[in-house]
Amino acid sequence: MQNEIIGNLTKELGALPDQPESMALEDLASAVADHGAGTKLGAFTSALINKMVTSKMPANSNVTALRHYLDTHWGFKQGLQDRALLAAIRNQPSSRLAGEKEVQTFLGEIAHTVLRSIGVDPASLRSSASAGAHPSPSAATVAISSEALKAFQDEQRQQAETLLGVYARQLGRDVNEATSERTGAKGIIDQLQTKLDAWSAEHGDVYEQGICPAFDAKKARKYGSWWNWAVQQLVALFSTALVGRLEDFLAQAGQTRDQIATRASPRLLQAIEFLMRELQSVPDCHAERRDATQDWLLDLERGCKTSVGRKQLVSKCSVVSKVPVLEIDHRGQISVKETPRIARIFECESSARSGYGSEILDSDETCSIADAQSYYGSFTLPTASISAFASVYQSPWRTDTPLSSVIEDAVLVQTSPTGGSPRFLDGGAPNNMWTPEIKTKGRSGWRTNHDITNGYLRWFQQCSTEGISFGDKTVLVTGAGKASIGSDIVSLCLAAGAKVIVTTSSYSPETCGYYRDLYHQHGGRGSQLVVVPFNGGSNQDVQSLVRYVYDDDVKGGLGWDLDHIVPFAAVGEAGRAIDGIDDKSELAHRVMLTNVVRLLGSVKAAKAKRRITTHPTHVVLPLSPNHGVFGQDGLYAESKLALEALMNKWHSENWNEYLTLCGAVIGWTRGTGLMNNNDLLATGIEADLGIRTYSASEMVGFFLQLPVFSQKRQWLMSKSGRPGILSD
Repeated sequence: MQNEIIGNLTKELGALPDQPESMALEDLASAVADHGAGTKLGAFTSALINKMVTSKMPANSNVTALRHYLDTHWGFKQGLQDRALLAAIRNQPSSRLAGEKEVQTFLGEIAHTVLRSIGVDPASLRSSASAGAHPSPSAATVAISSEALKAFQDEQRQQAETLLGVYARQLGRDVNEATSERTGAKGIIDQLQTKLDAWSAEHGDVYEQGICPAFDAKKARKYGSWWNWAVQQLVALFSTALVGRLEDFLAQAGQTRDQIATRASPRLLQAIEFLMRELQSVPDCHAERRDATQDWLLDLERGCKTSVGRKQLVSKCSVVSKVPVLEIDHRGQISVKETPRIARIFECESSARSGYGSEILDSDETCSIADAQSYYGSFTLPTASISAFASVYQSPWRTDTPLSSVIEDAVLVQTSPTGGSPRFLDGGAPNNMWTPEIKTKGRSGWRTNHDITNGYLRWFQQCSTEGISFGDKTVLVTGAGKASIGSDIVSLCLAAGAKVIVTTSSYSPETCGYYRDLYHQHGGRGSQLVVVPFNGGSNQDVQSLVRYVYDDDVKGGLGWDLDHIVPFAAVGEAGRAIDGIDDKSELAHRVMLTNVVRLLGSVKAAKAKRRITTHPTHVVLPLSPNHGVFGQDGLYAESKLALEALMNKWHSENWNEYLTLCGAVIGWTRGTGLMNNNDLLATGIEADLGIRTYSASEMVGFFLQLPVFSQKRQWLMSKSGRPGILSD
């Protein structure tokens, strides 16, 4: 509730002071007023007023008409009009007003309330207005009875109607046609209004607004100048080396060396050669800077030449497992830091010496030594630790040939947040050392396939040391906002040279700037980023997005054929139990399930229309181990469970030539938009319950290897031609 209130205040007033929940209302109002906010209605109150007008006023009413009446009849200007409309929200009529007369009566009561709230008596205001109305001295006063005037008007009207009938018969017109049309139109309007009221009452305002289309191909933003950003980054570092702090330069040079090399081009090599010539003019008094810069340029030149010589861009994707640590500073501020999870190996070694190894590690849910070597091989750990781990446990499923078995059915990689049952070391400390698992589905359900798991982990180790490439690959990612797993997936795909189309439901200059900076930081050679507005709750947007991707340039599209789809769009439903399912829950279910299925169906239809049957699109479905365990999360668990049915439909329906599926069971991931409120709990969850949590970069590292692994192991398909389904 607190987060929702703060979110509404931010939407209404813009930026708020730090920690507004701990401030008194008077102090918060004063701080907001100091920044000039609150002088007019904001987005949140405007939405409430529009909702009130739509649901309680006649069909032909709008906010502009209400403001006009308050101005002309009561003399209210902008400020008093705003006050009156806010008062109308608090005192809404119980049902829709029938006509203009009822609206004026309602606004009159609201005006009286507003005047009394500012210390003005409406009766005295009306009396003074009446007293000030003096008749003009030049006006002539003629007395006539109302009966005579009415009789004269009726006679004139009757004569006019008689003439109208004569002219209409002469022209062959029906004078009652317009009246009939108005009557029919009014009936249609009343019928539509009834349907609209019933629809709004059934679905709610959040659902109604959440399904409105937002896609517009004309608003697409395309970023592809990876070569230009590389030159700018090179020149900026060179400037830091000559005139900035040498320590900053050395730190940045080490961090950006591989990044610049992945953007190598002939133009970049020419820029390096030019800077090396310019470096010769640096005086001897700056010899230290000159020598450090020269070494950096020579090393960078070697890396760039190696990168340019490769046909495809290769980007390293190493994963460092980190453990959350709770910290409290001297002011009592609580924060969560992350530190590498290296000490866990030494715990394993100590347990081996104490004789607990066989009890700890001899389990179907436990990784083999090949798994541990693959997973921890990218961590630069002491050899003794891994060898000690090997002495404790030798996997009975380990084979010399990776992926030696043939998959006869779907495959699933299981990443449960607990990593299996909690296992305890000396003194009862939980052992959170865990690696991903791949499961195959047999007659008795999903079971761990250790041969394929070992092959995946060996491939994971190879990618960590040799790198991966997404050159010439096209990827569609939905749900890639700030602080999300999807955003990190986009970053790694761009670094590996992919062409990525990312959708955003909050299209704005700030959002486009965020993705531009993302491309600036991570875009590798040959990469391209396309940003489009998209509402995951709109079926129209789903169809428009797929058309935009598959249509050629002549029709205004990209002309791509998608290699991978990562449908990560989600809507939070925190705090909604079984008796709190509302319109937002229905919208979330539509975004995370219904329209994901529609998206896959649209891609299948587009590929079938173009007869693309030899290049199936690989879909990574975001599953969850939360099958109702957490609770109070609306229809989230139901949405994720229902996605698993697609794995069975892949066999029972006729679209396996166009799509392959990969279900990723994603564990507790810290620092994301949906889970960051639970980061404080992660430390206790790991320390006390033995439940494994993950950083976003760690989960993305596991996640991103799945499509690459499945492509590199095409021979894993069964003899019937059915590809496996992977999950992490």
